[in-house]
Amino acid sequence: MTNATPATDTELVAAMFPAPEDAPLRQAAAEAAERYRRGELSLEQIGARLAEARRAEAAARAAARIAGVLAVRSGGSKAGTAAALGVDRMALLKWLGER
Repeated sequence: MTNATPATDTELVAAMFPAPEDAPLRQAAAEAAERYRRGELSLEQIGARLAEARRAEAAARAAARIAGVLAVRSGGSKAGTAAALGVDRMALLKWLGER
């Protein structure tokens, strides 16, 4: 990327989320930019969505934590449990009080 400032919202979104794996983020940002520009989405609404997403993430993490501990206590392997949850094995060990 050059040092030039992106001229359009589309260019700005592409510059902020350039990697192929960023496609879902690019799409979300493009939709938000369009809705914000049209006055259909306020900063307060975006902030409220962000707060809700943070609450949902915290709840999902709590569910993963208890499920992981219960799975290991029920005889599941630590490596398999961590893999199934999509978490690092060290995080699981921390949840188990072993780290």
